[in-house]
Amino acid sequence: MRKYVIPVLMLVFAGALQGNIPSWMVIKGARPDLILVVLITIALGLDPGAGAVLGFLAGLIHGSIVGVSLGSFIASCTIIGFAAGFVTIRMFSENPIVPVIVAGVLTFAGEIMFLLTNPVAGFLVSLNIVLFKTLYNSLLTLILFWVIRWIQIRRKIKMAAARL
Repeated sequence: MRKYVIPVLMLVFAGALQGNIPSWMVIKGARPDLILVVLITIALGLDPGAGAVLGFLAGLIHGSIVGVSLGSFIASCTIIGFAAGFVTIRMFSENPIVPVIVAGVLTFAGEIMFLLTNPVAGFLVSLNIVLFKTLYNSLLTLILFWVIRWIQIRRKIKMAAARL
């Protein structure tokens, strides 16, 4: 239970930011999905079950903010969290490309799942937005991955220094 406190707080904070994204951050109609970025980045270091639970909470937060399609957000985020849990960052900890690729693939898959459950007019326009959102989320995941990694290294250094 304790391992969920910080990730849930990060999801809530990302949700607060998600609702207040300034217009200058929108590129060709694509807004960064901060909740999805946080979900993927954290779930990469968790097991599939924990990733699915975190995905469920991310979908609940995201759907609550948007106010429509709550079930679609919950289903797609749960699947994304579960899938991200299968990829273990610990095996590729020196390779920052892995979280970028995983974030891109999972963002694209999640957005396509969401579009299939909530079709909108203009498939090509939606596909263009999904592609830009995929690139956007991949870049943000790389940044967040390095920040979390830096925090973990600092924590380990402090713990080692405390033992001396």
